[in-house]
Amino acid sequence: MAKLNDTPPAENMGWTAAVNETLAEKLEGRLLAVRPGEKGTRQGEDGKDIPVTFCMVWDITNEEPAFLDHRAPFGWTVVRQQLDRATPENPWIIGRLKKAGRAFVMESPKVNEVPQITARLQTVGALIPLLEIGEEISEEPF
Repeated sequence: MAKLNDTPPAENMGWTAAVNETLAEKLEGRLLAVRPGEKGTRQGEDGKDIPVTFCMVWDITNEEPAFLDHRAPFGWTVVRQQLDRATPENPWIIGRLKKAGRAFVMESPKVNEVPQITARLQTVGALIPLLEIGEEISEEPF
């Protein structure tokens, strides 16, 4: 049975169905530039607090990088361990979010993608000061 949110909006009805897309569904398979920020907790589906790393996220899959989120909560254990590799000198973690069994991981980019990644990160660096997000973005990732 098709869900209502799988259906395109009806013309002239004045509404469209809400889409319940998880962060993982939104990001999976995309080439991402992730800049980890502060660590905290977030309430999981079971009501328990889970540790998360709040991250700035850019989709750099295409030639024009797309800003996705300033404080996306990354709670996947393996991904959080991968994000811990960021340093002030190298604040961006680049990879594709992939499901590996029951877990998610950031898959390393391919060697032939390095020139495009470098160019797209330069674009991202130029765009960050232009974001109007209502709060200052710290230049320090930690």
